[in-house]
Amino acid sequence: AYNAIPEEITLRRTLFAPVRERLGATAAVLLTTASFTALHLPTWLTSETSLKGYAWQILHKVLFGLLAGWSVVRLRSVFFALGLHVSGNALGLFIGQLQSENLPDFEISWLNAAILVVGAAVTAGLILLLGQRRALCAQSLIVRISSTSTRSGAKAASAESAGWPSAIPTATISSAPIPMASRTSSGYMTRA
Repeated sequence: AYNAIPEEITLRRTLFAPVRERLGATAAVLLTTASFTALHLPTWLTSETSLKGYAWQILHKVLFGLLAGWSVVRLRSVFFALGLHVSGNALGLFIGQLQSENLPDFEISWLNAAILVVGAAVTAGLILLLGQRRALCAQSLIVRISSTSTRSGAKAASAESAGWPSAIPTATISSAPIPMASRTSSGYMTRA
């Protein structure tokens, strides 16, 4: 499970950010997915895994890479992908699938396919839900700030109409979503 940390930092942080900045999010997800899959090739090539088992492992890695990359885009953080990777590796160790150098020969069965599809769907649903919650929280904050400034403005207007100078500064804040800042490869903050 420990190898997940440097893999995620290297792929989803160091490689992902500059590719996303230059070529866009889709290219960054696809490139880091391909890199993640290729990173695991030496393990498979030196094992005695059959062609079916090899294909199954590639499918797992590609699906994981796509979900992890999408989580970085959607949630604007590497932490979900890191947690997904660490927990997946720990589960693999717990089950005993990664205890030897030779990877097990997975049977491509309906049960394994169903587990893979259900797991991917649950993970994708969680990423979607967390992304929506993040957007709603940001929008809620804007609405609260906007309503506070409106109330302050109303108090100031009534004070001015009574002949008193306005002591409460007002601000106009739109209800448009705030653009999220992201760090470039050089370390500077930019608006997405």
